Amino acid sequence: MFDISLLHCFVTVAEEMHFGRAAERMNMSQSPFSRQIQILEHILDVQLLERNGRRSVKLTPAGQTFLPEARHILQLLNDATLLAKRVALGKIGLLKIGFTAMTAVDVLPRLVAGFRETFPNAELHLQEASSADQLQKLHSSEIDIAIVRPHLPRTMLESLCLSSEPLIAAIPATHALAAKSKIALRDFNGQPFISYLPSEAYYLCAMVENLLATADVTPNYIQQLTHVHAVIAQVHAGIGLSIVPNGARLFNFSNVVLRPIADPQPNPVELFMVWRADNLNPLVPRMAELVRSIVSADK
Repeated sequence: MFDISLLHCFVTVAEEMHFGRAAERMNMSQSPFSRQIQILEHILDVQLLERNGRRSVKLTPAGQTFLPEARHILQLLNDATLLAKRVALGKIGLLKIGFTAMTAVDVLPRLVAGFRETFPNAELHLQEASSADQLQKLHSSEIDIAIVRPHLPRTMLESLCLSSEPLIAAIPATHALAAKSKIALRDFNGQPFISYLPSEAYYLCAMVENLLATADVTPNYIQQLTHVHAVIAQVHAGIGLSIVPNGARLFNFSNVVLRPIADPQPNPVELFMVWRADNLNPLVPRMAELVRSIVSADK
């Protein structure tokens, strides 16, 4: 096995056909440079160059055959070095992001657009899953980044708050409450109400139920669904009323009126970007840096 510098010396002297000029290009004195060529020939057990007394050389048939291969090896090394540097800088590679259905409407498109603009040569894989499933995939390294609702485990996770918004009322346009500019929580008392499955949408389910409980309100629960867009679709169909995150305004269902809730809300609805602190993918911290700038610009 030989040092790669021996190949550099051989290719240089093959291009210059002169030991003095080749040594000068390599920033070496002639004697050590000549020694490098001798070492290479010794390792290969073949003569690569024919010398004469004037320091000029010509390639032997073996040298002519070896030269393109030596150049190819050096090019491969150069390409591999550049590739490794680009990966280390997060300029290329693969980033796997999980997301919830609700984030696909507002947050995710902005993050994807920012990613493609900033990392045009990197690959992005997206996976829709519930917050709980995303955290499991994050733990097993099936995804690099999760976009989830609270509550978040603390161990080995970094997080960044993407959004914070209030809950609002979703009313069928034909319902009498649609005429009000604000909806009081007591207005939901006894009304047909579409809520969230605690097993699949625990965060929103708990937030809505706790909010109603603070006003001692008991609606008539007729449906429990997983996704906000499914809840809005049921309201659109006139099946019942609901309480949804403010971001649901982007769904723009024609038969749904969205109104602010008049009562105080103890906590906003939050969304987080989460990643493992021990993830070695260089695109992860670069994406976190990008998202921080997007979030800051939105404030």
